[in-house]
Amino acid sequence: MSATSVKPVASTQPIKLANVEDIYLMSPMQQGILFHCLCEPGAGMYCLVLSCQLEAVLDVRALRRAWKDVVQRHAVLRTGFLWEELERPMQVVRKSVDLPWREEDWRGYDKSEQEAKWRKLILEERNQGFDFKEAPMLRLSLIRTAEESYYFIWNSHHIVLDGWCLQIVMEEAFALYAAHTQGQKPQLKSPRP
Repeated sequence: MSATSVKPVASTQPIKLANVEDIYLMSPMQQGILFHCLCEPGAGMYCLVLSCQLEAVLDVRALRRAWKDVVQRHAVLRTGFLWEELERPMQVVRKSVDLPWREEDWRGYDKSEQEAKWRKLILEERNQGFDFKEAPMLRLSLIRTAEESYYFIWNSHHIVLDGWCLQIVMEEAFALYAAHTQGQKPQLKSPRP
């Protein structure tokens, strides 16, 4: 090995990162997605925005707790990415993250105003994108429109979830919500990494 092929060490002190559970390489697919998103920021590429209207008596605290539990159960939902000044881009799994939860009450608006605000919010969610360095790569919005009516948005990024995983996460959120509303301990299998 020649002296020119050895890279100088910037410091002999180890780097200490707070709130880190694990660090590993990004997959080639993730690297490609990151490249496309960094080339066209704000384009909303690869944002998976799921939205629906919920007509039910809803326990909002239990719903929020269910989503917090889902995020805590799955390392990928607590993952951010580092690539600057690195030879290879890395995934950084945080031990814990704050749940990005937006909650609003639109009962003071008439139906047409609610629908217009709803369409605008969905577009804003898609176009807002994500800061890839910050975990989690998801946001949730719950908008109350009537006594027993809500709009719900789950915005996540394809860099951490694909179409197959969305169903798994949604089923777990529903199962956890049901357990929390009934005061039971959730009975879920350990998640696969």
